Amino acid sequence: MSSPLRRTNSRSSPSRHTPNGFRRAHANGFHSPFRNSSDSPTRLIEDFSKVYIDEDKAFRKRLDEQSDEQERLHRQAIEKSKQEHEEIRRSAERAREQLELQMQRLKQIQVEKEQRALESSRREVAEAEAAARQREIEAVRQREEALQQAAAKARELEEAERRIEAQKKQEAEDKAKREADRAREDAEKQAREQREKKAKEEADAKERAAEAAKRAAPPAAQAAQPQQSAPQPQTNGIQASQAQAAAKASTVTVSATTSNGVLVPKGVLTPMQEREAEHKRYLDMHKQLKVMRNDTLEQAKQLGLKNQLGDMRRELKKVMGQMNKVDKAANRQSTMKIKQILTQAAQMQQVMVDVTPYIVSVPSDKLQQGSANTQYPAALLFLLNHFAKALVSQLAQEVARDTLAADPLGILAVTIFAAPEFLFNGHSLIDVLWAKYHKVCPVLFGIYGSPKSPAGRARLGWHVDDGAEVSPQEHYDRMTGFAAGFAALTLRDFTKSKNSSPAPIHLFWTSLARIVSTPNAEQSPTHYIVLSNMLKHSVPRFIAFYGAAALAALRAACVSFPSAGGPVGPSGSGPDSTVLAVQSLPLTWQKDLNLTL
Repeated sequence: MSSPLRRTNSRSSPSRHTPNGFRRAHANGFHSPFRNSSDSPTRLIEDFSKVYIDEDKAFRKRLDEQSDEQERLHRQAIEKSKQEHEEIRRSAERAREQLELQMQRLKQIQVEKEQRALESSRREVAEAEAAARQREIEAVRQREEALQQAAAKARELEEAERRIEAQKKQEAEDKAKREADRAREDAEKQAREQREKKAKEEADAKERAAEAAKRAAPPAAQAAQPQQSAPQPQTNGIQASQAQAAAKASTVTVSATTSNGVLVPKGVLTPMQEREAEHKRYLDMHKQLKVMRNDTLEQAKQLGLKNQLGDMRRELKKVMGQMNKVDKAANRQSTMKIKQILTQAAQMQQVMVDVTPYIVSVPSDKLQQGSANTQYPAALLFLLNHFAKALVSQLAQEVARDTLAADPLGILAVTIFAAPEFLFNGHSLIDVLWAKYHKVCPVLFGIYGSPKSPAGRARLGWHVDDGAEVSPQEHYDRMTGFAAGFAALTLRDFTKSKNSSPAPIHLFWTSLARIVSTPNAEQSPTHYIVLSNMLKHSVPRFIAFYGAAALAALRAACVSFPSAGGPVGPSGSGPDSTVLAVQSLPLTWQKDLNLTL
């Protein structure tokens, strides 16, 4: 790099030796005559110019040297700066690399820490789940042991009660025999005394007659001899009671049969063929209700009533969802709202439907009652069908979680289906509800099947309306709600009501008898789930209706029926937990109701 102070031309150029820049040439090789003269002006001028030029040359040389030195210093400074900059850059690169390595290490440490925390959390969750499963298994085992102990205790108590009853019976028979012997002895003693008295009186009369004949010597008069008959022995009170009991027992034997220890009136245990035929009629009706629903919606659409009918259906379902087991006043208000909705539907008579396919429990001749008109408001039938559908849905969901919630729903259902304004020729349309019950819980009507096959599970109610098969736990929950709801529907007292019960109490007895008459080979956990939840909260009302017969039925259902067989548990070494649940019911009633079977 050249210095900015450096000139392009050399300062020692010959042209600079003269003031005008030209070197003077000697003409013809001769010097000026004045050159060697020290006094010549030209010589002085030349010397002065030479001195000036030398000084200027020296000055410029110094300037060039300074410029070169400055350039060298600048170059050194620039090179040093470059080196320092490069060193700083390399230092920064090293710092960046170290920072990246440090960040990578920190990130790796964080990832490892998170992985350890995740693995620890997973281990804790797995351990908690394992502990929960273990606790659950232990609880189930303890519960089963408790139930088995309770069942053994119940059997012991039953055996003790039987022994006590046998002892009491024997004592009563011995006492009755002793009293009968005493009465017979008293009667014989009284008869003997009467005979002795009569003989004495006869002897005394003979003696008096003989004495009178001797004194008066009249003709012997024939003394009259009174005839006294011996008193007949009287049957004491115990014998009379036993005679009445025997007569009653003979009457019961004539009018009833026994199934699995349960006294069942004739006609309850109908042949399976008849039950299957009845079940099929209700299933066909269930299909027909779906057709009716679609037809009614189509006709309502043509008449511009579809939106109104849809609003009524949604309002009906909303009000039903407000029913609860605590606030009876609110439940009465909800019942009134539902009645108002159905009354409005009864007045929508633009579309009518033949009602005979939807009342299958009443013969057609009795249904018509001399009238050929069997038309019924389609809107009312449509909403009654949705009412029954919503009721079944609430039983499967709410009541399955809390069986005490079944009671207000049962009251609501029988109130609606018993209302005179919704009847047809005095007959209730509750068959709409029973059709859905036949679909979801056939066990209540004596229909059974094996849970090991799809067809058998379908016959036990393992399928929902859309045909999908539910899980075992969901099936048991649904059966719990349906059984509790069936008891809440059928065990209702209508003695103080002006309306007739649409679900008479004999339906409960019939269902109970059909369940406990199920052959051992056909029994499944479903039977015991339904039986347990039918009886759990309905014992006081059941006894109020049937009295001593109810106690006998409960004893047979909870003691004799489960002890005769039934499904075994998963381990195969003992009865299923559903069987144990039924066997534990008497202990619960004894504790809560002070009831001993």
